[in-house]
This record gives sequence, structure tokens and C-alpha cells, in this order.
Amino acid sequence: HLRLSMYFAVFRYLQTIIQRRIDTSEDRWLECLSAASPKYVNDDVVCLFAKGFSIVFDGEMVLAAHILMPALEALLRQKAEAIHGALKKYGNERNDDVTLDSILRVLEKDFENYDEWFELRSFLTMGIDENYRNRLMHGLMPVNHIYNQGIYLFWLCLKMYFKDWKIDES
Repeated sequence: HLRLSMYFAVFRYLQTIIQRRIDTSEDRWLECLSAASPKYVNDDVVCLFAKGFSIVFDGEMVLAAHILMPALEALLRQKAEAIHGALKKYGNERNDDVTLDSILRVLEKDFENYDEWFELRSFLTMGIDENYRNRLMHGLMPVNHIYNQGIYLFWLCLKMYFKDWKIDES
């Protein structure tokens, strides 16, 4: 039930930010994310995160989830390629069709904490838990569920964006 306690902590944090009227505009998010962005993260991905994060604070969690999920997937792919080189599905050419589950499998050994990797993978791609990515992107999830689990997605996006990966950026 760690996810449930994390959900309430993040929800309470979001409420505090809204009540204190802290600037959560897309421009402010873009400024913060750009300042902390590793070299390998594409500017378009940074823009998607800024837009998604700002929309969370506008209370549009369903829309935010549909922006943040592809942004998270792209971020994880870029991290995997920064660590392991181009991801290949068939032959020797880079393949843009590599699945999120495949990307997470490539990153498994790069997580210092196996439970963190397994939680991410089970929530996003595995049928034993949410399979959030596929259910969200294929319209198979009720709106109230998108909203409730979207808060957890928001937390995962923040966590993965700012995660300290051991990557040579030279």
C-alpha cells in the first residue's frame, strides 16, 4: 500500500501549492525543467513535461495524463539510449517502435533499487497491476480512474525526470 500512501502525500502537496498560489504556469515549469535537464533529454520532451505539469495544477488530470504518459515514455527511451546506445528491435537499425516494456527491461540494471524499477514497470506496463500506459492510451480506462491514478503518474514523472542516473554526458 505504498502507492496509496504516496498518492495521498502527493495529493496533499498539490493542494498546498494551489492554496499558496505558487506559480505553476507552463513557462515557470519550462524554466525549472530546462535548468535541470540533462543534455540527452530532447527539448520537445521538456516542453511536454512543462505543459503536462502545469495542466495538473489547473485540475485537468485527464488531459495531463495524456500529455505526461508519452513524455515519460520518451524520457525513459532517451535515458536508455544515453546509457546503452540506440535501441534496436530487428537488425542493426534504430527502431522507434520499441515498446515501453522493452525500454524498462533495458533499464532494469540501471535502477539502484529493484523495487523502484518493478513498481514502475508493473504500474505502467504489466497486467498484474495497472498496465496504466496501455489502458490510458487505448481509451480503456474510466475517467475517474485516469484522474485518481494520474496523480501517481505525475509523481512518477517528477521522480524519473529528476532521477540521478549514472550517465556519461560528455
